[in-house]
Amino acid sequence: MDSILQSAWDDQPRRTERDTSAFAAEQGEIFRRVQQQGGEAEDQRGLVKVTVDARGRVESVHLDPRLSAAEMQQLGPHIAAVCAKAFDQRVEQIGKIVAANADYLDQKVVDEITALTRWFRER
Repeated sequence: MDSILQSAWDDQPRRTERDTSAFAAEQGEIFRRVQQQGGEAEDQRGLVKVTVDARGRVESVHLDPRLSAAEMQQLGPHIAAVCAKAFDQRVEQIGKIVAANADYLDQKVVDEITALTRWFRER
């Protein structure tokens, strides 16, 4: 009986095992890229440009000189909206990094990042 089972087992196609020796190095590189990912955005006319750093903090705000005549009460909310776009762009880029490297990450991590980026897109 054992020989019949062994024969049936031997006839089954074998799934090739993935070489996981490089996974730790790849994961480290992915995490490094995510930790360093900033974001940038500008308004439609290019009058306000914002850069956020890897922690999501505003790193720089560039205002076109043409805005010098604008009232601060109107300009403040506009700058805040561009800052929010820069932060969202950062999250979107992190989502792209994770999606492109999903084979090297735990599926729970991929699912969480996917849900987070979807949430930012839909709000």
